[in-house]
Amino acid sequence: MSGIAFADSLNGCAVSLWNYPHVYTTHDGGNTWNGYLRYGTDNLNDVAFENDSVAWAVGNNKVLKSTDKGITWTRIEGMPNYNYEQVIFLRSEKVGYILGSSSSVFKYEMTPVAVKEGNVIKKEYVLYQNYPNPFNSATVIRYELKVKSDVRLSVFDINGREIKTLISGHQSAGIYHVPFHVVGLTSGIYCYKIEAGQFVQTKKMLLLK
Repeated sequence: MSGIAFADSLNGCAVSLWNYPHVYTTHDGGNTWNGYLRYGTDNLNDVAFENDSVAWAVGNNKVLKSTDKGITWTRIEGMPNYNYEQVIFLRSEKVGYILGSSSSVFKYEMTPVAVKEGNVIKKEYVLYQNYPNPFNSATVIRYELKVKSDVRLSVFDINGREIKTLISGHQSAGIYHVPFHVVGLTSGIYCYKIEAGQFVQTKKMLLLK
């Protein structure tokens, strides 16, 4: 392992070196970790949080950015082919720095986003696509509650038979990450459904063994 950072007391990321350049995330203060992705064979050297949701990871010839606490990542295009060693953010100053080879230092200035008042679509519930997808032995289902709700999260096979109930009960407003570990299932398409208040939504996911 080569770097670790926390957005708050529960949510954090860690990155690894050498032949296993994964990003690992935790949502329970570091008690459990999930490995999500692998970028070729080049190392990842460091990770840092710009704010409570946005994270940056740097490594050999790559700078990555996540806007969902490390679940999904995109590569920042146009950066020189350097070995980026360290990333740091000074939240109070709204500035960040990336250190790389060839004596390079890159400065990133965080600019506030103006919000225009007007018609606002009220979204009290959001069900996100599971990640990774396709998946092999485990995946994570993420959803967001804007209000307190009775929540039921279930997994079904393609014929509509319920495989497992992952969540059933009352939950406070917030973003939730629920792991789904595969036991005794064959490859194929499965569905997960959330029921929260009057909100019901189903998404598909692909299991490949």
